[in-house]
Amino acid sequence: MIYEDGLIHADLHPGNVIFQENNNIVMLDVGMVGVMDMDARRRAVESGWYAFTNDGKAVAKFTMENAERHDIRDYAAFEKDVVEFVDYMYGKKLTEIQPAQVIGSIFNIMRRHRVKADRSYTMINVTMLVGEGIARQLDPDVNINAVALPILSRILGQPIPKEHLSSEPSEIDADA
Repeated sequence: MIYEDGLIHADLHPGNVIFQENNNIVMLDVGMVGVMDMDARRRAVESGWYAFTNDGKAVAKFTMENAERHDIRDYAAFEKDVVEFVDYMYGKKLTEIQPAQVIGSIFNIMRRHRVKADRSYTMINVTMLVGEGIARQLDPDVNINAVALPILSRILGQPIPKEHLSSEPSEIDADA
């Protein structure tokens, strides 16, 4: 939804989503909805690709280059923090992470290194926090990488590097 359509729904919970038998999803209560322009969507896809392929150095560089502003005083320390964070998160199942702590960790790195993120990521973070509850109900053992990489691969027109191919079949059809 975010990567392909640029649609950000920051109030996804079971009362606002209806899953139909024909695989359509109906969203209700669209009061907390945003739409990303093509450039913001491209940045979200690109940063997602770097994160989901465990390329922390590229995440750090991309973050710095696309920040609203930054005053990074020690790029090596910033890069090290980002690489460690991306490496820690890589391949985790939903049951192994707490999204609020993940987002808190991201903001701590950004604050410590004086980086102000692109504003469009604020609503994406809220969406992730709320959507995590639905995901835990539907499939708490989902490997986020196994779901995200095929979608990002298709959008970018890039094959998934062999070392990142999941041994777990994804129940989500990347062509849907």
